[in-house]
Amino acid sequence: MMIFEAFDADKGDCLLLRCGTALVLVDGGPAGTWSGRLRPALADMARDMDGPVRIAMGMVSHVDDDHIRGMLDLFADEARRREEKSAPLVTFKKFWHNHFDDIVGGMPADHSADPATIASIRQGQELVNALRVSHGLGNPPFSGLITAGAQRDFIDIGDGTTVTVAGPLAARLGELRDDWQAHLREEAVSVVGAEAARLVDYGATTDTNRSSIVALVRRAGSSILLTGDARGDDILEGLSMAGVPLPIAVDILKMPHHGARHAVTDGFFAQVTARHYVFSFSANGTHGHPDDETIRALVESRGPDDEYSLHFTNSHTRVRGTVEALKAGRRFDAVFRDKDKPSIRIALG
Repeated sequence: MMIFEAFDADKGDCLLLRCGTALVLVDGGPAGTWSGRLRPALADMARDMDGPVRIAMGMVSHVDDDHIRGMLDLFADEARRREEKSAPLVTFKKFWHNHFDDIVGGMPADHSADPATIASIRQGQELVNALRVSHGLGNPPFSGLITAGAQRDFIDIGDGTTVTVAGPLAARLGELRDDWQAHLREEAVSVVGAEAARLVDYGATTDTNRSSIVALVRRAGSSILLTGDARGDDILEGLSMAGVPLPIAVDILKMPHHGARHAVTDGFFAQVTARHYVFSFSANGTHGHPDDETIRALVESRGPDDEYSLHFTNSHTRVRGTVEALKAGRRFDAVFRDKDKPSIRIALG
């Protein structure tokens, strides 16, 4: 059996996969996700296990605050436990993260970039330091950066669970490197206060988002496609590079970039179909996610008699209205997280 759990992570992602006995933790959401959602869930699991939660693979899909902050809070909590000589809450067998310095070739000696950009890079460095202290580095079995095609075969993470990497494309990391170098040549911009916590963003289809790790997780005939904030055309190209035949039908598709319209290109939904589509987004619809156009394109790509489900980690009046209008004459279900529960869960197998 596989159980997919998407926590209420406000505008971000925080996912926990139970793949038989192998656990996979993907992203940690923004501030508040660790203390409010993830830590209580892991504490319950640790009590049931009478020991630390052993995670077969942890992963930060890319360095954006709404994906990495909660993971940093996790490691800070573990560091406190070590200082207090308390038992750990979690342990990781392996951890994947494409560090910003490794992608762009290091920080400038004079730190000439604007404070917002520096803040994002420091978050990545904070994670690297935490991994160095507690769990080791290296993105095993990759020899360096995780990219589509670098590890052609699937990776066995235990109990019959395999992971096939379909992103990021090496070309996208090259673009991020080029943009970073160009950014350093620009005049520094003074950013203060809360704005300094923002991550570097190069527009709607940011290179940071397009550097997301994309992973196809499979076990006993069930499959989950994890997409981070990657763009649809990159995901399709990465799947092909990884030797995955298209079109592909998966059990769960974690919607790219919270259902943003710019993340899903023409034809994506025809090439990737799912029994369950999962949208992570904030209750107030931050940044307009998920976009009405994305939901409409998804539904219109499926036949009226197709049976599938749309799952939402939060509820929003606009989103509910769009879904209800599209349901006329169709057989899909829409599931919104119960406000009294910390997550949505989907059981496979």
